[in-house]
Amino acid sequence: MTYSKSEVGHALNTANLEKLMLTCQLLGANYNPTARQLQTANLSQLLTDGKNAIDEVANQLNIYKNVVNSRQDAFAKIKPLGTQIISALISGGASLQTVKDAKAINAKLQGRGKSVSRAKIENLDNSNSNGGTNDPNGGTNNSNGGTNNLNGGTNDPNDGTNDPNGGTKNLNNGTNNSNGGTNNLNGGTNNSNGGTNKTISTIQQSYAQIVGHLSQLVNFIQQTASYNPNEVELQVPTLLRFISVLQAENSAVVQAEINLANARILRNELLYNPQTGIVATAMLVKTYCKSVLSTQSPLYKEVNKIRFSGKK
Repeated sequence: MTYSKSEVGHALNTANLEKLMLTCQLLGANYNPTARQLQTANLSQLLTDGKNAIDEVANQLNIYKNVVNSRQDAFAKIKPLGTQIISALISGGASLQTVKDAKAINAKLQGRGKSVSRAKIENLDNSNSNGGTNDPNGGTNNSNGGTNNLNGGTNDPNDGTNDPNGGTKNLNNGTNNSNGGTNNLNGGTNNSNGGTNKTISTIQQSYAQIVGHLSQLVNFIQQTASYNPNEVELQVPTLLRFISVLQAENSAVVQAEINLANARILRNELLYNPQTGIVATAMLVKTYCKSVLSTQSPLYKEVNKIRFSGKK
């Protein structure tokens, strides 16, 4: 596994606390701080807790990556399956209108959406204020497309880990505009010069939405008498079980992301709490050493050379 600069910084802070403790031991009985926070027993416990917290983040990060990869493998089967379902429907003798309706659902499953003008979308929004849907294919427009995907990857400034699914922050096709342009909430390209987007894609392709589209397609064929394939993998009970698997895969990623976030919170608290964290405590230890040693003494110079970095 490769580690980001931030990850190395966390480990370096704990390693340097240990080095500081060993250096202070050279003071012998002269290292006798009044504050309990600076006493050897507390420093030892803080060091152990800090190391354990860093290890737990690494453990949760590996779990997260594994479930993300597992979900990606499972979801890779969806689009080819959608094509197979449509082919089975056609070969089973479904009417042209039935096939057309099924293809409209499959188009959303495949991510083949239309791009329409922002003005048209806004007009549709206004005209459908009493419950209509904006998507020409029957689905509602995604208003959450410009946010980071909580079901996919995280981009933690303290660990430098991007989403293992290709480094994209937003799995809903929206990109954040860092130059003042208006964010496209439905996947269109942002104007980097601060202008407004002219088009909005109606594609709905988050993981939860993909499962929703597949569920809609399966529900549709379930009510279609002409859909009755002999192939077990295309039969409705099999498809329903597959949908359950996809939902479980997605839930596993959500839970893993929560566990990883909590592990990072605990690590950051132990290392960087401004009063009780490893870095703050180490700086107090160095200040205490300065009170009992001459700043010109070789031992103090060794203490002073030990560096600690704050949270980045």
